[in-house]
Amino acid sequence: MIIRSVKMKVFAPGNKKAMTLRTVAKAGHHFTAANIEKVLAEFVDKLDTAMPDKYRMVQTGRAEFNFVRIEKPLEPEPAGD
Repeated sequence: MIIRSVKMKVFAPGNKKAMTLRTVAKAGHHFTAANIEKVLAEFVDKLDTAMPDKYRMVQTGRAEFNFVRIEKPLEPEPAGD
């Protein structure tokens, strides 16, 4: 199967809405596994810089990936003496 685009969905807090980003290969070209890894690595670096430790990646197809928001539990307040 020839892969001509890589689709990434980034979900907003609450995981109800998502923004879809698509990287398309040049005319007459396609993506290899190494190309897909490079596209994902660059995207993850940008996402991690903007919002560290807030997302996890879930592969949903051959070249489709969701970045699902991780809701961290609230830390309990320290007990006062």
